[in-house]
Amino acid sequence: MKKTIILGFLILFLTQTLLLGCAITPPGPPKPGVPGISNLTVPKTVNIGRKFPVSFQFEDSEADIKTVTLTYEWSFGGPISSESHSYDPRIYGKTNGICEFYGFAGKLPNVFDLSVYVEDAKGNKSNILRTTIATK
Repeated sequence: MKKTIILGFLILFLTQTLLLGCAITPPGPPKPGVPGISNLTVPKTVNIGRKFPVSFQFEDSEADIKTVTLTYEWSFGGPISSESHSYDPRIYGKTNGICEFYGFAGKLPNVFDLSVYVEDAKGNKSNILRTTIATK
């Protein structure tokens, strides 16, 4: 059982490494009119069944960011599961600043990956920020 869990986390880690290396979003500053995000900040460890703070910096020359999407990815030793949630970040009309809100650590394993991106009113998606969070 322990080997299965370790193997699952190894597969998750390798998959994430490959995805980061093959990201669709090119590095560097965003194209004009496309929002950009940076400096994702979350706790290193969160409590299962509790909210946790999430924040990042944003820039959007058109000031029309409408949604922020959080995607949780995890594995209990089998296939990778994921769940996405979109929120109104309440930053519409702002060209830059810090976006702050709460994520939720539901029934997740000891470790999960979190990715964040924003989308503007025209459907332009920002770059994606990723991190790994432990649960207790």
